[in-house]
Amino acid sequence: MHKRTELNISSVYFFNRRVDLVTIDTVIKAIFKSCRQKVKIVISNYNVHAFNLSMSLPLFLAFHQYADITVCDGMGILKALEFMGTKIDSKYKVSLTSMIPRLLNKCERESLSVFLLGSKPQNLNKAIEKQKAKHPNLLLAGHHGYFDYKDLNENQIIIDKINKFKPDILIVGMGMPLQELWIQNNYDNLETLVIIPCGAVIDRLAGLVPTPPRLISNAGLEWLYRLIREPKRLATRYLLGNPLFLFYIFWAKYHDNSIYLVENENVQDINITTNEILSLENS
Repeated sequence: MHKRTELNISSVYFFNRRVDLVTIDTVIKAIFKSCRQKVKIVISNYNVHAFNLSMSLPLFLAFHQYADITVCDGMGILKALEFMGTKIDSKYKVSLTSMIPRLLNKCERESLSVFLLGSKPQNLNKAIEKQKAKHPNLLLAGHHGYFDYKDLNENQIIIDKINKFKPDILIVGMGMPLQELWIQNNYDNLETLVIIPCGAVIDRLAGLVPTPPRLISNAGLEWLYRLIREPKRLATRYLLGNPLFLFYIFWAKYHDNSIYLVENENVQDINITTNEILSLENS
């Protein structure tokens, strides 16, 4: 994909997978700094499903390793880290469901453009319609995710549409691992500054997928809330995936506890100083 832009932030590594210790405010401010400096970055996220996929799909793992910011998008990851002996503050759970609406609100105020790629055609249109009603001055466009990405001509049409709009931020909601692999394969041809894979967030922006109550989310039971609402689609992910994740964690806990912290990784390619990044949350 690209050489990772090293931001000066702390990270935790488990199973050699990097999770950056950032809050929603920190990520949003880093996004806007990247846009101002015209530096292209990718933001990825780990939840239990993503972790499981990374254990079996090398290209998916590579995407996360080279992403500029990799956030924790799930209480399951935080609870696993705590079980393995490293307690991480819950403020470092960066829910994309919570972050994207706040990001759109700030984009409207700062005149930054956003392109949504993904979901069914009718859902995508509803998301754009609803968000434009909520943010009348937001520069927003999009295309559904039901295209043949393996067809070079059809895929190029999508890329051309994105590049014609020249969005500051590209949000890709095609589901894991397809969205990450699509970004990886097309990264060099995309004329945008910030790329964020976001799963079902577009459907949430359309109001079609309800957000679980905060109490349920904070308890780490969002997976159960979603499973009850969509049992056919999510049964395999959660009923097989969650026990598999527990197996990995227990195995590491009692056989090879491969977890460590790295504080203040060096800046290499982007002009964001230590104090700027670490003070973003307080600014």
